[in-house]
Amino acid sequence: MYSVKATDMVTNSLNCTHVMLRNHYIVNVNVDKTAQTAIEIYYALLIIIESFLFGVLLRIHYRIRKGCHPFFGLLYGLILFCYIFCGLAEAICQFLFLFGASADTLNVIYLLYDLTYSAITALCFCCLIERTISTVWAVSYETNRTWSVYLIVVSLSVTGYVSFASFQCRGCVVSAVVTAIIIGGCIGLYFLNRKLTIRYQKDLSFMGKVSLSMRYQIIENMIVVRKALLPVIVLDSLVTLVDALSSELTTRIEEYDDSKCHSMMKYAPYVALNHVAMVLEYSIPLYMLFRKSYRRQLPDIFRKLKQSSRIQQSRDSMIQNVFGQELNVVPTQNEYFAKLQNEWK
Repeated sequence: MYSVKATDMVTNSLNCTHVMLRNHYIVNVNVDKTAQTAIEIYYALLIIIESFLFGVLLRIHYRIRKGCHPFFGLLYGLILFCYIFCGLAEAICQFLFLFGASADTLNVIYLLYDLTYSAITALCFCCLIERTISTVWAVSYETNRTWSVYLIVVSLSVTGYVSFASFQCRGCVVSAVVTAIIIGGCIGLYFLNRKLTIRYQKDLSFMGKVSLSMRYQIIENMIVVRKALLPVIVLDSLVTLVDALSSELTTRIEEYDDSKCHSMMKYAPYVALNHVAMVLEYSIPLYMLFRKSYRRQLPDIFRKLKQSSRIQQSRDSMIQNVFGQELNVVPTQNEYFAKLQNEWK
């Protein structure tokens, strides 16, 4: 969590410019106002593009939601929504900082950002539990729709984890432990469901005991764990690892230099590692969007976006009467049909 540290670093040093880098990290460097504006807009645009990709992914996920159990579909949709919210919150911080917002305002947004980002790990853990239940009780789980119990358990789990990880102890330690459990659990679930799939395909005695719904649920478990849940948590873990490394490296640089106003080149390692982390963040939505089931939805999504941008133009489109004369539908529609009714009387 970078909020307190970032705010505490703001000083009134002469000949220095306050610049916010990624992860709310504010530095005092000797650059002019134009360079500061360019840096803030550059980071904000990169973050907005990333949020847009997650938005497209969320839209496609909603379109193909019937391809998996609704319990998992809701959890995965919430994970994507959290990524979108974090990206927009970070972009808003960049613009607010550029226009001189107060530290209290930024801290409120920082807090919301940190809590929402912590919720992603909790939601991934809930996904692991949900897939574990769907593996153990594969026969009955497909038709299970106990929404009341599901919503209560998920709400308590996410709230409890976020509160414990953010306020009770060091969030990075808790996140690392839970992430390791999620990755190990996903790998175990994948090989368990793979073993069951091979067994009912080769073992004739076992094949007759497996219903069609159970086969479908086992295959769904394999696809969801290997192609959706595991890549997200692994890539997100790499992002967290790179961010922690860049933060530690920058702290060491500042410890060896007591001056308050630094050259931007001193933060080059931090900026370079930040771009590595951003590439990994971009990889999460891009990996999912290039999957076949998601990729084939892209033309329809962009076609609808294109149609919505032209909706006003289509309303004002021209039609032709029987004589080939163009008529404007919107302003003359009532008059045109009224005239036809009078002519046919």
